[in-house]
Amino acid sequence: MKMFTRYITDSLKLWVFLAGGGLVCFLAGTVMAENPIPMNITQADITHVSSLQVSDIVRAEMVPAASVSPVSAPSTSVTSVAVTSAAVPSETVSTGGVTPEMMARFERLEAETQRLRQEVARLRTEKSVGKPQSVSVPTMDSGMTAPIPAPATMSGQVGTYASVLASEMVQSSGQESVQPSVQETMTREEVDAYIQKHIADSAWRVGPVKITPYGRIWASMLVSSSRTMPQDAVMYALPSDAYGQTSTAFQARSSRLGLKFDGPDLPFWFFGEMKSSGKVEIDFRNNTGNAENKGSVLLREVYWQLENDTYKILFGQTKDVISPLNTGMLNYYNVWGAGNLGYRSPQLQFTRYYYLTCRTRMEVTTALSQLCGPDFAANDSPGSYPTIQGRVGWTIARDCNRYPIQFGISGHVGEQRYDFGAESDRISTWSANVDLSVPLTERCGIRGEVFHGQGLAGVFGGVNQSIDYRGGLGTRNSIHSTGGWGEFWWDWTDQLHYCVGYGIDNPNDDDMEVTNIRENSVIYTNIVYDFTKFLRTGVEYSYWSTDYRDDMPGGNKGRAHVVEWMWQLEF
Repeated sequence: MKMFTRYITDSLKLWVFLAGGGLVCFLAGTVMAENPIPMNITQADITHVSSLQVSDIVRAEMVPAASVSPVSAPSTSVTSVAVTSAAVPSETVSTGGVTPEMMARFERLEAETQRLRQEVARLRTEKSVGKPQSVSVPTMDSGMTAPIPAPATMSGQVGTYASVLASEMVQSSGQESVQPSVQETMTREEVDAYIQKHIADSAWRVGPVKITPYGRIWASMLVSSSRTMPQDAVMYALPSDAYGQTSTAFQARSSRLGLKFDGPDLPFWFFGEMKSSGKVEIDFRNNTGNAENKGSVLLREVYWQLENDTYKILFGQTKDVISPLNTGMLNYYNVWGAGNLGYRSPQLQFTRYYYLTCRTRMEVTTALSQLCGPDFAANDSPGSYPTIQGRVGWTIARDCNRYPIQFGISGHVGEQRYDFGAESDRISTWSANVDLSVPLTERCGIRGEVFHGQGLAGVFGGVNQSIDYRGGLGTRNSIHSTGGWGEFWWDWTDQLHYCVGYGIDNPNDDDMEVTNIRENSVIYTNIVYDFTKFLRTGVEYSYWSTDYRDDMPGGNKGRAHVVEWMWQLEF
């Protein structure tokens, strides 16, 4: 009964904390928003924020959901394709959803349509005259053509993506295919579009459900001045007096495979029509003692969800609600155990979207979940009650920048149980967190998170230490910890990216008698080059500093300089 009372009390404290944070966010959002609060704002009036990051998910260009309606070529002729302002609903215009940038995009799409018409006309002329002509095809954005070798078509000939696309569209209209016989070049944008088209074509259907495979081939080499744990992807440095040997490791276990499911719209009680979707994703970093070339399957995400403009309901395993940002670090472990809180856990999640202006969205998310502590995984058992997670977050779009401002207040309360033989220990786990992402310009920005909490091993806090226990010794108390991370990112070009950051996790020494690690921190910087949207390479330097208790065998300090070189191919 005492544990249940504490659980209820901690839950009330969490929601008071989130309510206070939500009020602060509301006041800040009101000051930063430029427009008055309109009525009947929907999710189509504000941009969805997706993430495009080398390590996982960080940022992406904001795309207004209702800015462009789907446009497809009629079966009669490609020349009837057109993009006009009629594709924009009148209510979107009336609420201020159309910006000068959107109109400029419409104009570029119209110019691309005209270019495709000219290309089809040229192909028809070649067919009738029998004399191919070489035409340089400009891109939609810059009007320039970059000399990138064109991939061979299925017939063995080579041509521009525009030529291939036009030919396929002519074929769909029942006319004979026309293939250019002249050697031409493709721009980077055309290469990306060509690959993206064939990725979309790889999806298949099972009844009303569309299934799309995806994945990431990830290979890297790490050279370290002192041994780390693990050696092919770093979480902390081992004591240098005993493990100061240089090491070189190769790995491909971080590669991942997945399936995306797009289902039909379903009526769901008073929530209205909701889009159904799901995901199954695995990688090969299940650390079960296997060698680097024998990675075991690790279940990353598997869930089913329903979502519309106002609500989202998710059931399965996915990322925790708390501290949702990811770093720009290339290392697989993403500053876990060194300041970045949050993992993936089984949960039932509910989100409510509020649209206060056409540029401001508030998200209130709560979840019932089960945290799984990695410090004594073999002894960890579910608590008596589910862990409650919550977050109040804001997304603010700006005319001066394509990236939005994001900030939020989050936290969790729960219980973890450890069974050491015939003895069982139950400890409290809770956290209070703040996350912030501010683009300074379209080329650079800052982001980061801070946290304070107790019993945080289940969300990779406290340097993965929740309870003070070792070999029957220790206080068996829950360990408090404070930490966070911050970084500066800079896109030199659309293809060249730079990042520098720092993270630290500092457990409370007063809570520990026998627990090994007293502090863990990392400084990192990297540079990444995107050959296309699907192929990239990067080099990262990081300096790891890990402090141990004074009587630790092998020394009380671990220091490691780590250089990592990685390649990623996404599909």
